Amino acid sequence: FRFFKTWWEVPAHQLGNKWKTLNNGGSFSPLINDGLLVAQFDDNWVEYKPLSGFRLESESWFGKAGVGWGKRTDFMYAYPLPAGSMFSNEGHCAFPKQSVATWPLIAFFNSSLGQDLINLFCGQHKLAGYISKVPCPPLDSREMERAGALAKLGWEICRSISKTNEQSEFYVAWY
Repeated sequence: FRFFKTWWEVPAHQLGNKWKTLNNGGSFSPLINDGLLVAQFDDNWVEYKPLSGFRLESESWFGKAGVGWGKRTDFMYAYPLPAGSMFSNEGHCAFPKQSVATWPLIAFFNSSLGQDLINLFCGQHKLAGYISKVPCPPLDSREMERAGALAKLGWEICRSISKTNEQSEFYVAWY
């Protein structure tokens, strides 16, 4: 566990700098990621390169805000991927061209229609390449903007509840 840790194992001043939030999938959790893992960030990947089997993909997308989900799941679930994050082969992501489309996309991915369509295209492995082929309603429509607003409200409620969970990256206190 040299390069991956839980967020509470890392000194607070190193979070977001040397250690970045890692989207590595996880258990079914619509709207909110457990946010447990962080990965060591190395500008030139000097410490990683000597490792057998090290392969870096899509590095240009590291740090961008988007939508994340776990690759292996029976039911699609999506949550916001915060700016400054990294992702692995187990945690896939989408990066809407316009940031205003993030919440409507999360709403669609977590809807029963979105889940059914994604399962038709992907089966159990929700690879980003397959997900990109799924037909999606216009994210800038009034209906999708409303669905996105409700998804964001749901996320805010989940985040508020997570503030009392010691394992959550949103933890503040037990009371």
